[in-house]
Amino acid sequence: MPVKIYWLHNFENGSKLGIMARPRGNEWLEGEIISLKRQE
Repeated sequence: MPVKIYWLHNFENGSKLGIMARPRGNEWLEGEIISLKRQE
């Protein structure tokens, strides 16, 4: 399941600040972590 990150701010040093819903856990957790890694 895709995870949507809402980016709030880009800093001058290249860092970003964002928010997202918390991962659901259990059998969903692995898919959500993989989705987050793809967005980096």
